[in-house]
Amino acid sequence: MLKISNKASANLSLIFSGVFMAALTVMYFIMPLLITRFCDVVNVIRPVSKLGYIYLGIIGYLVLIVATATDILLFALLFRVKRGLVFSERSVAYIRYISWSVFAEAFLFLLIAPYSLIGIFIFIAAFMLGMALRVVKNVISEAVQIKIENDFTV
Repeated sequence: MLKISNKASANLSLIFSGVFMAALTVMYFIMPLLITRFCDVVNVIRPVSKLGYIYLGIIGYLVLIVATATDILLFALLFRVKRGLVFSERSVAYIRYISWSVFAEAFLFLLIAPYSLIGIFIFIAAFMLGMALRVVKNVISEAVQIKIENDFTV
């Protein structure tokens, strides 16, 4: 399997986060079109009211806002990783905030479920990711405590 250095991996992750931020920025502008297309697909099964369009638009923009905030947190965490500050309380806090953001995204997609089953599938995937991030946060938090104890040992 291909093995790259930690520095290259962090740089690659920063590039992916930057590309994702650019995609999110584009999506802010094309969200009305995306909602219209989504509703066109849903209309085949059952009609979506004008209020439904507005509801889905609000949910769509909330998803984008949470995703943008999460990507900013990822940038901050990745810059800490590049500086070797992984095992710190601040890094644990970033992971905690990211996990809660993923849970927020999960519940936003659950709100789409009355219109499409895809919302349930995305909810399940995002919820599992949020739980995995909570486990990672707990592991890193424990490592921080061990590091602090070792730093005090002579």
